Amino acid sequence: MCLFDSHSVLCLVRCRCDPEIADPVVLADYVIVLLKNDERSTDALKEHCRAKLSDFLDNETDGFIAELFGYLDSKILFVT
Repeated sequence: MCLFDSHSVLCLVRCRCDPEIADPVVLADYVIVLLKNDERSTDALKEHCRAKLSDFLDNETDGFIAELFGYLDSKILFVT
């Protein structure tokens, strides 16, 4: 099981999301749903997230994905 700080995901979204396009809180929740319980490889999950988020983040999508997965790589806690 993977745990991550939802507040940090919200902060990342707020930095990249135009609030006129999407509510940052709702979009952060959507990002968390995309990440939870997904059995894809990391690269496939990145592409899946990129495809699902591009309408909301437009030109910021690639930067957001890089920051999000950089954060996850450094902060994920694995619980056994």
